[in-house]
Amino acid sequence: MDKVNPPEWIPNSKIKECAKCLKAFAVGEHKHHCRVCGMGFCDACSSKRRKVPERGYQGEERVCDSCYSESQPTNTAEEEQVDNRVRSITSSVTDVFWKAVEYPKARVADILKEAIRPSYWVRDSDAPHCDLCKTSFSDTSRHHCRSCGRAFCDPCSRHELPVPAMGWPEPTRVCNGCEPLLRVAVADTSQSDKK
Repeated sequence: MDKVNPPEWIPNSKIKECAKCLKAFAVGEHKHHCRVCGMGFCDACSSKRRKVPERGYQGEERVCDSCYSESQPTNTAEEEQVDNRVRSITSSVTDVFWKAVEYPKARVADILKEAIRPSYWVRDSDAPHCDLCKTSFSDTSRHHCRSCGRAFCDPCSRHELPVPAMGWPEPTRVCNGCEPLLRVAVADTSQSDKK
């Protein structure tokens, strides 16, 4: 028996299946009404919550996946770029992971590191020593400059600056050679922002 519900809701007696996945409701199974469209959904297809002031609700209410998605702001171009980069890295890591299971465990970490490394970075195998001071990486840690992609030791890459042209909008590790140029670029950007 239907209780008194808002007029936009489809009566429970008329709901035989989930409006999204079309799964038939078992006798006595709970039917969830989306507070936006009023249609009936199973629990899985209506698990999201959002504010619905247009229907007079004060708090966050249950809505179907479609009405939830329609209410979400679209990504900015920068967010899309980050999303695409994450997808690309995830895909590369997944591909390499399945290849890595064929190698000895000692090589797996190296293979995964290579897979997630940006394409403009010098490969570790091609950089046996610091590009600036020539210290061997067998004696020290290797770091990649986020601007030029070359490999440097810690003392030759201590600076952190944004490198938006390479997809690093937040301050990140750069080498001593790129640092002065990037510092000028950051100063120019902040000057133009003040105008």
